[in-house]
Amino acid sequence: MLLTSMKHCGSWDVVAVTFKQHSPTFQKRTMSFVKALHPFLLRKYVTTVSEKYSMALLTTSGHQIANFPFVRYATDVTFQQTNVPSGSYAEKKTYFSGKHSQYGHKVEVSVLPNGFAINCTAHYKGSVSDKAIFDDNLEFHVSALSKQATEDRIAEYGDEGTN
Repeated sequence: MLLTSMKHCGSWDVVAVTFKQHSPTFQKRTMSFVKALHPFLLRKYVTTVSEKYSMALLTTSGHQIANFPFVRYATDVTFQQTNVPSGSYAEKKTYFSGKHSQYGHKVEVSVLPNGFAINCTAHYKGSVSDKAIFDDNLEFHVSALSKQATEDRIAEYGDEGTN
């Protein structure tokens, strides 16, 4: 059910009919399964990827950002548009992003040069600035950017990387 929902779900009603269930029941069952599975998937596909790909491994495998070869990963805040929330204006305006002129949520994602995401924050309301989201996630950046003893010098442009 979960895989079908993730692949084909435009709305819960459509997929619930496929499994001959009422939409609220189907949604609750699927979301409870996602919540149970989430910690495992996060450890397997996000956290361990960060540990596996050190700067040295990225360099030797040729996965570097072209203009910034000494950078381990790139970070950006993405915006996901949502419908205008119901409620008072005071509640609505916290979801409004002036930068995008839309209502929605923001998430910070850090991606290695080989395309693997190594961090994804919880969502923030649209009015929260990108800098504030980055500052809230500073602990991750400090730990992810700490250099190992073997990473004190990286070869560039024919340099052998010796001290």
